[in-house]
Amino acid sequence: MQNQKKERIEFTSHGKLRAAERSITKDLIQKALSKPSSSFYDLRSATHVALKKLDGQHLLVVYVRQAAEIRIITTFITSNAKEIIEAKVKSNVWVKVK
Repeated sequence: MQNQKKERIEFTSHGKLRAAERSITKDLIQKALSKPSSSFYDLRSATHVALKKLDGQHLLVVYVRQAAEIRIITTFITSNAKEIIEAKVKSNVWVKVK
C-alpha cells in the first residue's frame, strides 16, 4: 500500500452541498473511503457506496472513480444503515464488494 498513489477527492456540487449541510468533513469521507466497514456497487447508478461505522451510526458515501480522482456524489450519516443495505441488496440494486 505504500506505493499506492493517493487519489484526489473532488465533490460534485450536490456532494459538496450535502457534506457542508451535514457537517461531514473531507477527512471523515477520506477515512470512510480508505477503510470502509463495508462497501457496495450500485448497479442502477454505476456508483460505489462506502459505509463507515461511527458511534451507533454509519457514514454513507456515494462516489465514482475517474482516473486518479474520486468524485463524491453525496454523503450522509444514518442510524438505518442495516435497513438501507437490506433493501438495496434485496432489490438487486447493490452488490457487496467488501
